[in-house]
Amino acid sequence: MRPQDIIILLKLSIDKQSNLTLPTLSKTLGISSSEISKSLQRSEYAGFISLNRKISVTTFLEFLKYGLPYVFPVKPGAPTRGIPTGVSHPMLKLYFQNIDEFVWPDSSGNTRGYTINPLYPALPKIITLDEDLYYATALVELFRIGKTREKKFAEEELKKILKP
Repeated sequence: MRPQDIIILLKLSIDKQSNLTLPTLSKTLGISSSEISKSLQRSEYAGFISLNRKISVTTFLEFLKYGLPYVFPVKPGAPTRGIPTGVSHPMLKLYFQNIDEFVWPDSSGNTRGYTINPLYPALPKIITLDEDLYYATALVELFRIGKTREKKFAEEELKKILKP
């Protein structure tokens, strides 16, 4: 698995369109069609998606919950300006009282917090155009940096928003 595989699977799982094409995904995510095709092949091999692009939500969630922190670990870095993520996401702040802010580094961001390197380097640019993907990736970040309660919340929320 590669980091962009997670982003592609999230986009396919949360998108309201029932049939995203490779060119549409490519334009939306800023990833070439050939890389998206390779990603889908890797995801199919791993059992996250079927030939007809039906996502196995249970399998994908298991990977996010148990595998993601080990395959793509992260430790908060020095404070910087960026886009809020994890418990610092505006919607998640409604549920969690957190003193520390966590951000994906980005010069256009308006929040100062501890640096969390995003799963995919272009993610801060991608999510500015897609609120649903932003929320989903912030939830996924909870598996990488969150505490037990936050991870449980992320799991329950993702069960609601991911579609097969």
